[in-house]
Amino acid sequence: MNHKIKLIVFLNFCVIFFMTQSCWNRSCENNFYGRYYKSRTGSVINYLEIIPEGTFLHYYKDADTVLTHKGKWSKIDDGYCKIEFDEWKSYNMHGKEFKHFGNMILFINGDFLDITPDGESSESFKK
Repeated sequence: MNHKIKLIVFLNFCVIFFMTQSCWNRSCENNFYGRYYKSRTGSVINYLEIIPEGTFLHYYKDADTVLTHKGKWSKIDDGYCKIEFDEWKSYNMHGKEFKHFGNMILFINGDFLDITPDGESSESFKK
Protein backbone atom coordinates (compact mmCIF):
# COMPACT_ATOMS: atom_id res chain seq x y z
CA MET A 1 0.00 0.00 0.00
CA ASN A 2 1.25 3.42 -0.73
CA HIS A 3 1.36 6.14 1.91
CA LYS A 4 -1.72 7.96 0.64
CA ILE A 5 -3.96 4.88 0.98
CA LYS A 6 -2.52 4.07 4.41
CA LEU A 7 -3.26 7.60 5.56
CA ILE A 8 -6.85 7.44 4.26
CA VAL A 9 -7.44 4.07 5.98
CA PHE A 10 -5.95 5.39 9.24
CA LEU A 11 -8.06 8.59 9.16
CA ASN A 12 -11.24 6.60 8.45
CA PHE A 13 -10.44 4.31 11.36
CA CYS A 14 -9.93 7.33 13.67
CA VAL A 15 -13.22 8.91 12.61
CA ILE A 16 -15.16 5.67 13.18
CA PHE A 17 -13.42 5.05 16.50
CA PHE A 18 -14.18 8.51 17.92
CA MET A 19 -17.77 8.47 16.65
CA THR A 20 -18.53 5.15 18.35
CA GLN A 21 -16.61 5.91 21.55
CA SER A 22 -19.40 8.20 22.80
CA CYS A 23 -21.85 5.32 22.38
CA TRP A 24 -19.59 2.96 24.34
CA ASN A 25 -19.61 5.37 27.30
CA ARG A 26 -23.42 5.40 27.47
CA SER A 27 -23.93 2.32 29.58
CA CYS A 28 -27.29 2.04 31.26
CA GLU A 29 -26.14 0.98 34.70
CA ASN A 30 -28.27 1.02 37.84
CA ASN A 31 -26.44 3.90 39.52
CA PHE A 32 -28.94 6.51 38.31
CA TYR A 33 -31.28 6.12 41.30
CA GLY A 34 -31.63 9.08 43.62
CA ARG A 35 -32.71 12.70 43.67
CA TYR A 36 -32.07 15.08 40.78
CA TYR A 37 -32.58 18.82 41.19
CA LYS A 38 -33.66 21.15 38.44
CA SER A 39 -30.85 23.44 37.33
CA ARG A 40 -31.26 27.22 37.41
CA THR A 41 -34.44 27.47 39.52
CA GLY A 42 -33.66 30.43 41.79
CA SER A 43 -35.76 30.13 44.96
CA VAL A 44 -37.94 27.33 43.55
CA ILE A 45 -37.39 23.80 44.86
CA ASN A 46 -37.86 21.36 42.01
CA TYR A 47 -36.59 17.80 42.06
CA LEU A 48 -37.18 14.39 40.57
CA GLU A 49 -36.52 11.33 42.72
CA ILE A 50 -35.92 8.01 40.94
CA ILE A 51 -36.81 5.13 43.27
CA PRO A 52 -35.25 1.70 42.50
CA GLU A 53 -38.48 -0.31 42.52
CA GLY A 54 -39.71 1.51 39.40
CA THR A 55 -41.47 4.57 40.81
CA PHE A 56 -40.67 8.27 40.89
CA LEU A 57 -41.63 11.43 42.74
CA HIS A 58 -41.61 14.84 41.07
CA TYR A 59 -41.74 17.68 43.63
CA TYR A 60 -42.17 21.39 42.94
CA LYS A 61 -42.40 24.24 45.48
CA ASP A 62 -42.34 27.98 45.02
CA ALA A 63 -43.46 30.77 47.34
CA ASP A 64 -47.17 29.86 47.25
CA THR A 65 -47.43 26.51 45.42
CA VAL A 66 -46.55 22.93 46.27
CA LEU A 67 -47.03 20.30 43.56
CA THR A 68 -46.18 16.59 43.69
CA HIS A 69 -46.58 13.83 41.20
CA LYS A 70 -45.88 10.13 41.67
CA GLY A 71 -45.72 7.59 38.91
CA LYS A 72 -43.84 4.74 37.33
CA TRP A 73 -40.71 4.71 35.26
CA SER A 74 -39.01 2.17 33.01
CA LYS A 75 -35.45 2.07 31.70
CA ILE A 76 -34.72 2.00 27.98
CA ASP A 77 -31.25 0.87 26.89
CA ASP A 78 -31.11 1.27 23.11
CA GLY A 79 -27.65 2.73 22.67
CA TYR A 80 -28.68 5.73 24.72
CA CYS A 81 -29.62 5.33 28.33
CA LYS A 82 -33.13 6.70 28.81
CA ILE A 83 -35.89 6.61 31.39
CA GLU A 84 -39.53 6.74 30.37
CA PHE A 85 -41.93 8.29 32.89
CA ASP A 86 -45.67 7.73 32.79
CA GLU A 87 -48.11 10.65 32.77
CA TRP A 88 -45.48 13.39 33.00
CA LYS A 89 -46.42 16.84 34.32
CA SER A 90 -44.28 19.80 33.26
CA TYR A 91 -43.68 21.42 36.67
CA ASN A 92 -40.10 22.16 35.69
CA MET A 93 -41.21 24.34 32.78
CA HIS A 94 -44.48 25.91 33.94
CA GLY A 95 -44.90 25.57 37.73
CA LYS A 96 -48.58 25.75 38.70
CA GLU A 97 -49.46 26.40 35.03
CA PHE A 98 -48.06 22.94 34.23
CA LYS A 99 -49.11 20.81 31.30
CA HIS A 100 -50.04 17.16 31.60
CA PHE A 101 -48.29 15.07 28.98
CA GLY A 102 -48.48 11.38 28.28
CA ASN A 103 -45.18 9.61 28.76
CA MET A 104 -41.93 11.57 28.91
CA ILE A 105 -38.45 10.32 28.10
CA LEU A 106 -35.35 11.76 29.79
CA PHE A 107 -31.80 10.81 28.86
CA ILE A 108 -29.35 9.75 31.56
CA ASN A 109 -25.97 11.35 31.01
CA GLY A 110 -23.69 10.99 34.02
CA ASP A 111 -25.25 13.06 36.79
CA PHE A 112 -27.87 14.59 34.48
CA LEU A 113 -31.41 13.68 33.44
CA ASP A 114 -32.32 15.69 30.38
CA ILE A 115 -34.66 15.95 27.40
CA THR A 116 -31.57 15.82 25.16
CA PRO A 117 -28.79 13.20 25.21
CA ASP A 118 -26.04 15.72 26.03
CA GLY A 119 -27.38 16.91 29.43
CA GLU A 120 -27.00 20.53 28.43
CA SER A 121 -30.54 21.87 28.02
CA SER A 122 -32.13 24.37 30.39
CA GLU A 123 -34.60 21.64 31.35
CA SER A 124 -32.01 19.27 32.81
CA PHE A 125 -32.01 17.83 36.32
CA LYS A 126 -28.68 17.28 38.11
CA LYS A 127 -27.95 14.68 40.79
